[in-house]
Amino acid sequence: MLRIPERGIKRSVTSHNSNFVLLCDWIEASAVLCEGELSRAAVLDNLITEKIYDDQTFCSQRLEDVWSELRRRHLCLGHGSPVVFTGQTLRVAADWREIPALSFCLYLSIAPFYSTYHEQFGPDYTQQGKLFERLTVEAVSASFSGWFVQATGWSASNAVQLKDVVPVLAASIRQEVGKLETYGTDKAHESGLDLAWFRPFPDRRGGYPVYLLQCASGRGWPKKLHTPELATWRKLIDFTHPPAKAFACPFALLEDEFVRRTNQVEGLLLDRYRLLVPGVPEGEWLSGDLKGSLVEWLEPRIEWSLEEP
Repeated sequence: MLRIPERGIKRSVTSHNSNFVLLCDWIEASAVLCEGELSRAAVLDNLITEKIYDDQTFCSQRLEDVWSELRRRHLCLGHGSPVVFTGQTLRVAADWREIPALSFCLYLSIAPFYSTYHEQFGPDYTQQGKLFERLTVEAVSASFSGWFVQATGWSASNAVQLKDVVPVLAASIRQEVGKLETYGTDKAHESGLDLAWFRPFPDRRGGYPVYLLQCASGRGWPKKLHTPELATWRKLIDFTHPPAKAFACPFALLEDEFVRRTNQVEGLLLDRYRLLVPGVPEGEWLSGDLKGSLVEWLEPRIEWSLEEP
């Protein structure tokens, strides 16, 4: 198995002290990234050996909850899921290199909990963020067949500004540019917009249904739930039909949190198991170019996570 993250999974004697979602992510990542097949008994032995738990019965109770959550996650993916549950064992039907989108999202979920991760790979999230944006573009394109998808995101290596983004997007959706001189300040970058997608009509009259989306791949994602700011975008572009808001992250949310966070987004929330094109295997929608980039990014990190600290 992957070594246990130093943060978040804690010794539990009379109460379960670990972050439940992290515990699920670490077990699922261990199955997908290195084991291929993982039994509940093997996980229990590992947690006992690593002194997270002393009492096998107490540990087994927690793993019962974990297995239920993992089943729920992969039911969300439907026929697109590479994970099969047989009794108390989960089996992954493909090497992680063949399912790099799921592998990438899983690793993003556990990496921050390794105490020396940043020392090993640095604090710069630029490459991670751009890979997640590319993944979101391809996933949304697959889920919204017939819609046009347009990436707009700003980064240190791609310093686009609103004055560049707004006219292009406005022209694409057949709308007029709004008060760009007032709201399109140099410091606004893309105003929280990483991706737009819309459904055009052949009459070219505008008024298209439009989604404006923010991507967030780091632990600070809840702070970005208010973006993109639709009030600002309705000033930047003279929308005939009001745009809808969307938010994408690589994390798995428990059902209650999914409802609560969707309410905060006030739009479409694409967490890990809604983003990864439910019902469609990765091989049918992920491009070869992005697949290679994700594998290249993941390989040294998975190898490092398998080593003893």
